[in-house]
Amino acid sequence: MQGHVRKRGSKWSYIIDIGRINGKRKQKEKTGFDTKKEALSAMRKTITELEKGILFQENKLTVSEYLQYYIENYVKVNLKNRSYERYSSDIKNHIDPALGHFYLQKLNSATIQKFFTDAHNKGLAKNTINGFYGVLSGALNMAVKWGFINHNPLKMVTIPKKDNKKDVVVLTTDEISEILIKFKDTIYYVPIMIGLNTGMRISEVCGLKWNNVNFKNKTISVTQILINVNGEFTFGTPKTKSSTRNIIMGNTLYKLLKDHQLKQKENKLKYGPHYIDSDMICTKENGEMVTTNTMKYLSRVINHKLGIRFKFHYLRHTHATMLLEQGIHPKVVQERLGHEKVSTTLDTYSHVSMNMQKNAIDIFDNALKEKLPT
Repeated sequence: MQGHVRKRGSKWSYIIDIGRINGKRKQKEKTGFDTKKEALSAMRKTITELEKGILFQENKLTVSEYLQYYIENYVKVNLKNRSYERYSSDIKNHIDPALGHFYLQKLNSATIQKFFTDAHNKGLAKNTINGFYGVLSGALNMAVKWGFINHNPLKMVTIPKKDNKKDVVVLTTDEISEILIKFKDTIYYVPIMIGLNTGMRISEVCGLKWNNVNFKNKTISVTQILINVNGEFTFGTPKTKSSTRNIIMGNTLYKLLKDHQLKQKENKLKYGPHYIDSDMICTKENGEMVTTNTMKYLSRVINHKLGIRFKFHYLRHTHATMLLEQGIHPKVVQERLGHEKVSTTLDTYSHVSMNMQKNAIDIFDNALKEKLPT
């Protein structure tokens, strides 16, 4: 929560931005202080009272109204922009429609339990549901701390343990070929090839700069991602600690990036002062960076014009699956994808591990058959 002081005539006053209460933005203002110091002191005291919930009518506060207050006055101020965007999305699209109309003080464990059970029955992934739990846990813990409620009803809720498996779609070689031919001489070709050859996420691909490429060692370092914050694109940190990684390039991608870098230099001369020199790898002809929004057109064309089921993330699934099917150790695949644990890789691509088991037992059978007595 933030505020400021100002002088009006001979007196000082303070204004505090409380946030959105009952769907409307609220401010608290008080004047009549003789000095700036007095106004600042009174403002700090009032902010403390507000954060404790003293000035709210808690019994009339809905979950929706409280969550708006929590987002604006805690999440936005204390967490990363990426967390703010995710929390806001989870609340707007899932939590608010189900729980928002309840009064905060009337919210009980049974109501919250039904929310999580319904989310599971809709087929939402376990990680997604766990995300909802994280949002509600933080919000309700702060509600207790601020004095809105006496206890956190979420503590008595059990998250469904059974996981709804991710939608892992793997492109066939024919589909890959058709996509690459379609976009060969477009701004989408390089991002597609990077995704296919490295398994990088779309935000990681769009966030690449040339200083992330080491042509001598044939590696790409993932150190930042491109994110959309309130309609403006900026750089953020990778998804997890393990997402910050070095990926070895194959000869195909190495040559492509070498040629692409040369092409960018030619375009820079062609456009002269009108060229946007951003040092980004994925750009349009004039140097303007390719964003995650730009890439949405790619998915629309592939789905509707080529008739191929496609999301950029499927390139990641395809890369991992092809490596595992060639017998590459899951630990290597985990490191390339940036998964925190090898178990995540194995769980996500369990369809491949079953095929690997089948191949392994066939090899075992053949080897044993040679030693069996006739």
